[in-house]
Amino acid sequence: MTAPTHAGNKTFSIRFRVLVTVSLVLIIGLGGIGWSIDRMYAQSIQASISERLTSTLNLLVSSIEETDGRLAISQPPDSRLQQPGSNLTAGMRTDDGTWLSESTLQVPPEQWPHGPVGEQVLRRIDNFFADSNPQYVMSWELGWETEDGAVLPLHLWAAADIDELRQPLSTFRRGTWRWLAMVGALLVLVQLLTGWLGMKPMRRVEREIQAIEKGEKQSLDGVYPAELAALTDNLNALLASEQIGQRQYRKALGNLGHAMKTPLAVLSSIVQQQHISDEDREQAGNAVRELHSVIRFQIERAASAARRTMIQPVAVAEQAERLLRSLHKIYPQVEISAEIEPESRFFGEQRDLLEVLGNLLENACKYGSGKVLLRVQQRRDGKRKPGLVISVGNSGQPLTAERFEKLLQRGRRGDERVDGDGLGLAIVAEIAEAYQARLYSRTSSLGGLEVVLEF
Repeated sequence: MTAPTHAGNKTFSIRFRVLVTVSLVLIIGLGGIGWSIDRMYAQSIQASISERLTSTLNLLVSSIEETDGRLAISQPPDSRLQQPGSNLTAGMRTDDGTWLSESTLQVPPEQWPHGPVGEQVLRRIDNFFADSNPQYVMSWELGWETEDGAVLPLHLWAAADIDELRQPLSTFRRGTWRWLAMVGALLVLVQLLTGWLGMKPMRRVEREIQAIEKGEKQSLDGVYPAELAALTDNLNALLASEQIGQRQYRKALGNLGHAMKTPLAVLSSIVQQQHISDEDREQAGNAVRELHSVIRFQIERAASAARRTMIQPVAVAEQAERLLRSLHKIYPQVEISAEIEPESRFFGEQRDLLEVLGNLLENACKYGSGKVLLRVQQRRDGKRKPGLVISVGNSGQPLTAERFEKLLQRGRRGDERVDGDGLGLAIVAEIAEAYQARLYSRTSSLGGLEVVLEF
């Protein structure tokens, strides 16, 4: 007999879910903000470069001088155009020749970029200069009207190294993402604090439920937020109803047992009368004994179905010592020993623990061939309530698993030569089923049968 397990139903806690969800929102949100700011800053730098190149072209036009129908630039309008290797270069081409600024260290390609006449066009050109960084090139094609009315084709360009964009953008990105990371970390800490404060009432409910399970409290008496008030009120009502129902059920069962005593006593006295034949007397006696067995079994079964889920734990050692003292008197010829962890606790009804220990020990004394060993261990597997393992072994004959399963049926006895009604193991099996415990048998260290019950 094995209890159902719920290991597959485990899931992540609410705190973990909230933390993961908020972290994803922060990553997506801050990432989107950072990307947007990065794009806006890059566009603003590019616009600034475009304005600078436009201004350079306009200044170049204002610096052009006409001499004998020829166009030339006497003085570059921007000092950076006179500095070799600066990030700003410019050039002019006419039918009479080409002019390049002193900052131009490499000759641009012969095929300069063209555009519509009169319009300034900005392009990014990767190979404008050989073995150089990509350039932002602003080109401008014009028609220059000379003094004698002729129109000369004029092609101007100004270029800025892409590092003009890269360097400030890289610095800006480092600062932006560093600050966003700091803000994200701060928001995560704030969220953790908020989650801790928000889950505080839930933790208080958990602590109070654990106190109820240990028998230290009878109800939830804390003041809770409106979101939890309905839950705690309903749980208190459920606990009160369970306690009242348990008391009424026990009372009804006790009344039933008491009411059946008199009719059974009358039947017993009748079967003892002389004028009844021996055969009738034997049949009536069997019927009375069967009635006793049925009543006892059904009362125990009904009681096992109405157990409380939250109850004060029972000290196993104390109850076991009481039973062992009684059994020593009833079976003085049997050597009974016990190995019980002092702190062992049974999370259930005291009468259920006594039924389990009493039936298992009594069966072992009857069929154990002189030696009985009781072992009780507390099982700590990380759950809220620790489990309990009870085993009773003897020095008699071991049983197969199939034979042991048959003995769990009501009325089945292991040895017909020994008095009994065959209900002991059946009652233990009913209690095990009620607590979803595991009941099985194995060979005892004493050589005989060992019955193990794992709560």
